[in-house]
Amino acid sequence: MMFVRATKSAAMLMTLCLILVAAGPLMAQDKNPKCLHVKHEITTTGLPLFGAVVVYNAQDIQGETLSRSMRSSKITMNDSVVSDVAVITITDMNAKEQVYINPKTFTYAEKEFQSADFAVIDSIADAKGPQMAINRTGKTKEIDGLKCEEIYFKLDKSSSTGVGDAKVKHYFEGTMWITNDIPNSNLYSAYNSPTQDYFRGSKYSSGGFFDILSRLDVDSYNLNRLVQSINGVPVEAAFVAQLPSATGGNVFETKIKLVDYSNDQFKKGHFQPPTGEKYEKVPVTEFRSF
Repeated sequence: MMFVRATKSAAMLMTLCLILVAAGPLMAQDKNPKCLHVKHEITTTGLPLFGAVVVYNAQDIQGETLSRSMRSSKITMNDSVVSDVAVITITDMNAKEQVYINPKTFTYAEKEFQSADFAVIDSIADAKGPQMAINRTGKTKEIDGLKCEEIYFKLDKSSSTGVGDAKVKHYFEGTMWITNDIPNSNLYSAYNSPTQDYFRGSKYSSGGFFDILSRLDVDSYNLNRLVQSINGVPVEAAFVAQLPSATGGNVFETKIKLVDYSNDQFKKGHFQPPTGEKYEKVPVTEFRSF
């Protein structure tokens, strides 16, 4: 009888061990979700501030539904610093929450959001309006050891002035080199595509790489189409944008370069508001990024 009990106990123990071994990879996956860290440097010239150069440092740390994005920008004119700001945006798409952090003023704010908080402004008129041309050119090249493919895009909203053949020029055009050679590169599209779609037409910032494009007067309908077409991580990009002008002025030239990447695990508390006495929580209406 004791042998039977021992045999049953051994069998149960063996079964438990097999379950733990089988579950091990899943448990480890839960504790160590896939991660993607990318850092881009974005340089813009041609601002109305004559001679000004804007350099953005964009650092994104992402899971499938989480993002921590840091944006710092410095505007210089000759030898003078006109502006130097930084802001961190933490977005949790599952919890429908964002945290905004200013590491210079040591303040932060929290904001819950719902899709009902804002109306999507895409309309039949948007769909029937000027369409951004988005083409995979078939060209490939290696950049810093990463195999990349080229995407060309152009949105032309130029319109007639009503005086002869003269037009008000208004366009956005460029190329982007995309790679899938980076570990967990699929997370870039997995996060940015649904997030851009969710926030389109709102005043919310996804805290993502494409926020800068929305500031160059690319409407949310076409911007969303561009984001949805990208299935990797941008390594290099160069584009020009001209805001409505009959004089040919206000042409912005932007260059983007991937300067660092990794798939290191998230740090503890990385997607939480700052703790300790150093930071002060303020109402979201009072939060400032400068």
